[in-house]
Amino acid sequence: MFKVEGWSVDSNAIAKDKNNSNKDKKSKNNKKVHKEKQEQRKKYPNDNKFNKPFNNQGENRISKPFNKTERKEPKQERVTEKVIEKTFNRKNETSSSSSSLPPSANNNAKLTPLQQKLFNKLKGSRFRWINEQLYTSTSSKALDLITAQPELFDEYHKGFREQVTTWPINPLDVMIKNLISRTMNRNYNAPGGLPAIDRTCVVADMGCGEAELALQVNDFFLKNEKKLRGKKIDIHSFDLAKHNERITVADIKNVPMEDNSCCVVIFSLSLMGVNFLDFVKEAFRILKPNGELWIAEIKSRFKDQSLKEFVNIVEKLGLKHKLTKTLEEEGDLKEMFIRFEFFKPDERTIMEMEKRLAKRTKFIETKKDEDEDLDLKRERQSESEWLLKPCIYKRR
Repeated sequence: MFKVEGWSVDSNAIAKDKNNSNKDKKSKNNKKVHKEKQEQRKKYPNDNKFNKPFNNQGENRISKPFNKTERKEPKQERVTEKVIEKTFNRKNETSSSSSSLPPSANNNAKLTPLQQKLFNKLKGSRFRWINEQLYTSTSSKALDLITAQPELFDEYHKGFREQVTTWPINPLDVMIKNLISRTMNRNYNAPGGLPAIDRTCVVADMGCGEAELALQVNDFFLKNEKKLRGKKIDIHSFDLAKHNERITVADIKNVPMEDNSCCVVIFSLSLMGVNFLDFVKEAFRILKPNGELWIAEIKSRFKDQSLKEFVNIVEKLGLKHKLTKTLEEEGDLKEMFIRFEFFKPDERTIMEMEKRLAKRTKFIETKKDEDEDLDLKRERQSESEWLLKPCIYKRR
């Protein structure tokens, strides 16, 4: 070995780090405290003073409760049609024509915000699907669909009510107002008054929905019976499902009413389906002479925005044009809706019109040719392709 001046390797006293020696002392003290605590627990097992948990410094340890809110929330999944079907995968018994029906959206109890968002999107997709079926199929197929699945009718009208809240005005309210005002201000069968049969105005509400027109007008007549002085009203409400007792289930191209038995026929946003001209033909059949046809529709549906083609086609079916009017006076400032009134001429009126036209053309032959041309045109293309477009909501 070697020697260094001032330092002896043989010395038993080796210098140590002062801090390390303090740590060792603390560690020994902690062990002693821990040992004493263990002995006291054995002696006094029921004494809470010695049974409290403690940390490695011998102090009482307080357990911190776990806070669930401190967890990081999982990243929200993007709202898509696939997510909707995955979240609300409710199977429906559907007919062969309804294979693409979105899942049902009947239960929205205790939903999280994300689930509520998905639920609302699902309701919208189902409403759009049902609406598309009603506009792009014949009335008989629509009746078969609703008969097989009556819940679709309720779902559709729930969605329809939500749509109405976004409109500047509901055309049905205008129809109700006209029925009441013309009853109150004019006598039946008088100029400006409603047509009637034996002091009773018979009304057919075609495609009535929830029969709100019958509810409000009948309620008005009951409350104002004395003021009406014997005037009566009889409202027949027709649609694809019996939502309530006021409704008669029917395909509105063939309703259970006699010929010439109706005074006013109303179509309020109900010229749906690809065969809606059949509805107009049915209106002509049941209307009495001088009876009136009222139509309210969305203006953007008309292929010819001048509206002349629509008026001409309805006149070819035997009715005569009375007025075309926007609902601007009622609050529809954007002219979203348009309203028509036609009437069924009586025999005397028809004869007078024929005499006037006979001077210029052979009216009967021309009319026959025009009717044949219209039928041929409908065979080649449904009227929904060239006259009145389906009201299809955009997919989002």
